[in-house]
Amino acid sequence: MRTPSVVAIGAANIDINGYSTSALLHEESNPGRVELCAGGVARNIAENLARLGVEVELLTALGGDGLQRLIIESCRAAGVGYSYCAVDVTMPSSFYMAVLDCTGEMDVAVCDMSLADKLLTPAFLKSKRDLLEQADILVADAGLLRDPLCWLTREMGHKKLFLDTVSIKRCDNVEGLLPFFHTVKMNGHEALRLAGESSGREPTPQEAVQLAGEFVRRGQTRCYITLGRNGVAFAQRGGSCGHLPALPVTVRGASGAGDAFMAGAVYGELRGMSLEQTARFATAASAVALSSLSTVSADMSVQSVSRWLAGPLQEGTQLG
Repeated sequence: MRTPSVVAIGAANIDINGYSTSALLHEESNPGRVELCAGGVARNIAENLARLGVEVELLTALGGDGLQRLIIESCRAAGVGYSYCAVDVTMPSSFYMAVLDCTGEMDVAVCDMSLADKLLTPAFLKSKRDLLEQADILVADAGLLRDPLCWLTREMGHKKLFLDTVSIKRCDNVEGLLPFFHTVKMNGHEALRLAGESSGREPTPQEAVQLAGEFVRRGQTRCYITLGRNGVAFAQRGGSCGHLPALPVTVRGASGAGDAFMAGAVYGELRGMSLEQTARFATAASAVALSSLSTVSADMSVQSVSRWLAGPLQEGTQLG
């Protein structure tokens, strides 16, 4: 068995993405294109990392409805390890169904994580302790229930723990746990929710920098708050904070951009990059994802990210 640099823990779904070819009409049938593919935050992060040349193992839950072969085949094709996954052949796969508008932005999505909720338990994670101890970085997504997330922070707190907060709804799973993670990646809506605001608005870049600074003052080492077209805010405990605008990219599909960013953040940490270098690399990785219709771009590689970095890259706004 190989020794992974990263273990990604969480969702591996069957994604059903509906792309509208015109402006969406709600409560109506909209013409477009429907795509079935492997997805899930942890799986997407793992595939992006593998395409960046990182040895990565995926700890997820697999069902027995036949569709799990899409997840297995995607792991094989990208070089993601999957031999430690939990399996229940009596249950269907996890599903994520999204509707995207004609600009590639997600309008609404529904996620069924019943399989992962049943199988990805503290007892399962405990049985994989040896694997978890081998990795340099552990990446979890907040699609995990609170009990396994608590187990990770309690039993694996000596490791570099990374967390993707996934969605506003899933933020409840990590309430009070953020200080125990080394690095947390969230979007603006999730950041406001975790800061105690439930307005549903998007923070300004200045507000996001302040929020990132507050999160790291509470305990974690690094925080990234992605803001879509408004770039990313970032902060590091005892160090700098700042903001980078987004790269000028034609969006073909927004699904998976945050997962690519998280993979870039993990890659930067593995390679010893500074906070701003990591934010730049992760922003460029996100641009690779946004340029593709697929949830994970087949073009994802260090070379592709480097081409974006060599282009008209933003000047960072250093705020601290």
